[in-house]
Amino acid sequence: MGRFSIKRFSNKERRDLMKLELNTADFKEMMSKVIKGASNSNDYEITRLMAISLDDGELTLTTTDYENYLYVRRDKVVGDNFYAVVSVDKFSKLISKTTSEKITLELKQSDKGKLDYLEIHGNGVYKMELPYDVDGELVEFPDPIEEMGILEEESVATIDLTTLHTVLSTVKIGRASCRERV
Repeated sequence: MGRFSIKRFSNKERRDLMKLELNTADFKEMMSKVIKGASNSNDYEITRLMAISLDDGELTLTTTDYENYLYVRRDKVVGDNFYAVVSVDKFSKLISKTTSEKITLELKQSDKGKLDYLEIHGNGVYKMELPYDVDGELVEFPDPIEEMGILEEESVATIDLTTLHTVLSTVKIGRASCRERV
């Protein structure tokens, strides 16, 4: 699986892989970044959702404004492989109010064997419903990078933030001087 993909799990796999635990401060930091990618548009349901994926110790939070996708990642997270889609607004409000040292996320199923909710252990125990589509299947967050094969792991480049800042500052200065000459 490439660096930018989100692993999908069948409903059976989800029953077997359902729990992760992480430091609250680290998770709050990730949440503060990823919520900036969600537009909460009334026109597109997906913009009000967030995917939480843990695959081989790499936690990925994903949001979208329908045109752009924001991925926030953290390595070395303890837990089972995990995938859930939740309401970004409700979930971020709950996480922002959590003061316990650790947060545990666990997928729970109903008596019918269907996954029904995400149980969040922090200051207390909270239940958050998982969204289902019109066919009665759990909602899966689309991953355009994986679907279109835009990037492969070999083509991923890392840019130092100071270099990026210098480039953007130079472009800004260039645009300003062009406008002055006109």
